[in-house]
Amino acid sequence: MIKREEGNTVLVSKLVRKGNSFILLVAASAILGLSGCRNVAGLFVPVDYHSEVVSEGKSMLTGGQTGRLDRVLERLKSQSGTRSRLLYLLEAGRLLELAGDVEGSMRTYAEAEALLDEDLMRANLTVRGSAAQVASLATNDKALPYRGQLYERVLLYSFQAMNDLETGDVAEARMALNKGLRDMRWGSDTIEKLSRENAARLEREGIDTGGFPPLLNPSYPAANPEHSSDNPFLYYLSGLVHEVSGDLERAAIDYRNALAHAPGSPPVEHALGSLNAREAGRARLVLVHESDWVSPKIPFSFSIFLRNRSYTLSLPYYPDSPYYAVYPEQFMEIGSHTPTLYPLLNLDAVVRRAHQEAFPAILLRQVLRIAAKQELQAEAEEADPWLGFAASLYSILSDSPDLRSWQSLPSVISVSDSTLPEGTYPLRTGFNDQPVLDIHLQSGTVTVLRLVTAQGALIKVESFSLPLYK
Repeated sequence: MIKREEGNTVLVSKLVRKGNSFILLVAASAILGLSGCRNVAGLFVPVDYHSEVVSEGKSMLTGGQTGRLDRVLERLKSQSGTRSRLLYLLEAGRLLELAGDVEGSMRTYAEAEALLDEDLMRANLTVRGSAAQVASLATNDKALPYRGQLYERVLLYSFQAMNDLETGDVAEARMALNKGLRDMRWGSDTIEKLSRENAARLEREGIDTGGFPPLLNPSYPAANPEHSSDNPFLYYLSGLVHEVSGDLERAAIDYRNALAHAPGSPPVEHALGSLNAREAGRARLVLVHESDWVSPKIPFSFSIFLRNRSYTLSLPYYPDSPYYAVYPEQFMEIGSHTPTLYPLLNLDAVVRRAHQEAFPAILLRQVLRIAAKQELQAEAEEADPWLGFAASLYSILSDSPDLRSWQSLPSVISVSDSTLPEGTYPLRTGFNDQPVLDIHLQSGTVTVLRLVTAQGALIKVESFSLPLYK
């Protein structure tokens, strides 16, 4: 798959030719890794505790054990370290949100937002010569600070807005959504261009990706969505916030933008049609359902031969099946009304699209890493056969794909938007025959009912009303 052996070794060659001290450091690191030292395990040994700890937190939520969540968050924080601090904050903010600690979630999300900026997002899709990049060439992508995918940033703003709406702060929600819309538009204009540039560089370096699985092939036709930053749910929320603020013109624009990404969506069409059709004695009811958990990355490895040596490419991967269809669902009753929830954001499709966009840069770094390890082994063997053995061992130990991602996100976000007569309605769900809560609908308001479910459990249900601007 790699046609050319030369090139891309200059940066690494300069590094290893500074002397045997670097090689000795490599050997020591390899020995530490073999001895099980957890301080270096995340960098030199293919061990990642993030999924394990987050899974424990998700199990506590589905099991109703939210009182023990603090222990999980402390463990997650200690395991994340400085390189994955952003990821820890995203996970912690989401887990606190699902546990009902809205204030704690808002504080944590605000701290995560402070770590983000457009340059960091851009760096995640390009190959640069920073110190962290040099370190990653000698080890693996875990040496890079986690800067998040753009879709994660957009979702951060979405969840911040939902928290703000729950506390009644419509103005703060509008500010958060405006930031999300800003980044989403940047992504639509920029990510595809960056991905094409990196794919072109792969071609110039003589790298043929034709033998890769579809999701690891930059030339494979893109699946929906067109861009990973596309988020019709964000547009829908923004339209709703503008509507309750009295800016019907902006609301209509955002609802139409949501329809551009989700053509024919019944809840969005109803919201758009309701802007100038308010009726006395009737009220709007918006249902938001966040279901299950988004897919995690898995490792994908294979070997190649260069200069009579075997090297392993280890890459993050999502199974190439499936962009499975997500269908409307009916699992609740509001009085005698059975609303239909329509999928508005399929995050399992989004994460796969994001991986397609980022893959050319990931592969470029891996090719540079192969060159780095090749130079290391050659320099080490020339200095001392034992050092050559240590460098070879280090090359194996440091081969570990970066599987980091925000894993407490939902798999699908579905929405229902309807108009009902004023009154109080008991809510029943398919998870419990007994009423969960009473929903109070009042003319001149939009009542939002938010449900989070996963693994057959109802994790969170909340209801709040937003008065319409008069």
